[in-house]
Amino acid sequence: MESAANAAHCDNTGSLKHTGLQYMLSDPIKDHFDPPILKSHSKALQGWNHPQTARLLSPTQDITEFDMDPQAYMDKVNTGEKKISAKQWPLMFYDMSLYDPKNKKKGFLQSHVMIQAWHHIFTGPMSALSKEHISHLSKPGKGKMHHLTEPGIRNIMYAACQMDFTARNVES
Repeated sequence: MESAANAAHCDNTGSLKHTGLQYMLSDPIKDHFDPPILKSHSKALQGWNHPQTARLLSPTQDITEFDMDPQAYMDKVNTGEKKISAKQWPLMFYDMSLYDPKNKKKGFLQSHVMIQAWHHIFTGPMSALSKEHISHLSKPGKGKMHHLTEPGIRNIMYAACQMDFTARNVES
């Protein structure tokens, strides 16, 4: 069982390595990374080394500071001058139209990034960017195979961990 679970994690991580980056764009059809993040590169140019992925990794309470001078913020994180704790959830997990600094649960895990990642993993990559759920896929998604009828906290957090890893510059 453990071997099968590890293989599934590796499959999800691999399938999100590049496709997951698309989910981080506001409009994956029109938007792009600047500078580009190429499929053939190592992950060295992602995470705190790229302004768009760094912004998504920034804690919600730091977005104003980040936006004032992205490079300075990234440099502070990379040198260790700016410490970000595990309790500071990254922007990519929030629907900022719902976010309330006084109630950090509002909008949490409801961003387009999270919704697309969850669909990628549990209903299939083709459904992630679709406005409508695709039910006529040739292969059933993992959610259907495991009788998943709605998102649950465990699989939402699993998708969050996968996207956090996708955004960062760590290789493993």
